[in-house]
Parts: sequence; C-alpha cells; structure tokens
Amino acid sequence: MSGFPEERFVAPEVIGGEFTGWESEVEQVCVPAMMIGEEVLFELRRTDDGRIELTVYSTPEELVRCRGPRQPWIGIRTDALDECAAVCGADVVLWDEPVLVEQVAQ
Repeated sequence: MSGFPEERFVAPEVIGGEFTGWESEVEQVCVPAMMIGEEVLFELRRTDDGRIELTVYSTPEELVRCRGPRQPWIGIRTDALDECAAVCGADVVLWDEPVLVEQVAQ
C-alpha cells in the first residue's frame, strides 16, 4: 500500500502537454522530471550509501501508484536510458521504486 487514494489515476499531465499514449512502437519508460526554463531536469536522489539514483517507471500507472497523481514526468526510450543516466550523473537506475508519501508531488 503506497498511502495514496485507491482511485485509478493516470498521471494527468506530462512535461509538454497531455499524455495521449506512447507515440511509437519503441519501448519507453516514465522518468520523474521537471522543466526549469528550457531545460528538463531529471529527479535524482542520493542513496544511503552515497550513490546517485535515477528512478524510472515502466508505465504511467506504475508511476502514479508509486509517486502519486501529480508527479511530472517525461517518456524516455529504453534504448537511451543508460545514456540518459550517464549524462545525469546517476550511478544506478531503479525501476518502479515507491517513495515516501512526504516526498511525493501532491
């Protein structure tokens, strides 16, 4: 149980507009992010052992289950995920990881 209402949310908005479904046959993941000016900033966290983590979600529904309905995100092609993590400075990529309710965009 994540602590979120049991409603069947799908993240209502993504950076750049409404989510209308994946636009290609290429596999994609949802990555928590936000826009500052013209830049997309991925949400990174420091682990207890000091590594930098980038958390990704396999579907919009999984993102909402783990992060709540108001978490901004963008879709990244899975074949570009390693490069994205490296550019961001992430040491590890975590999949479908819940966060504490206090850390969630409400």
